[in-house]
Amino acid sequence: MHAVGLVQLPADALARTGLRPGDIVIKIDGKEIHDASQAAAILKGRDNCTPLRIDLLRDGKSLTFVVHPPREGSRPCGDEP
Repeated sequence: MHAVGLVQLPADALARTGLRPGDIVIKIDGKEIHDASQAAAILKGRDNCTPLRIDLLRDGKSLTFVVHPPREGSRPCGDEP
C-alpha cells in the first residue's frame, strides 16, 4: 500500500476540511497516491468547483472525506455570479 502523510499542511487548513495532522492519504478522487508529487499533480489539475474525495487512514481506521474547495478569490462555478 502506498500513502502520503499530511505533515506539511498547516493545522488550520486541515481543520477547515476535517482532516488532521497524521492522517495518511491513500486515494484522491479514487486515484491511489504513491508519493507527495503525485498528490500535488492531482490537486493542481483540479478546478475549484468540484468537491474532492479523500480516502485516508486515521489511527488505523479507513475514512473517507468529501472536501469542498475554498471559494474565496476563485472564479464562479456554474450559474454563480
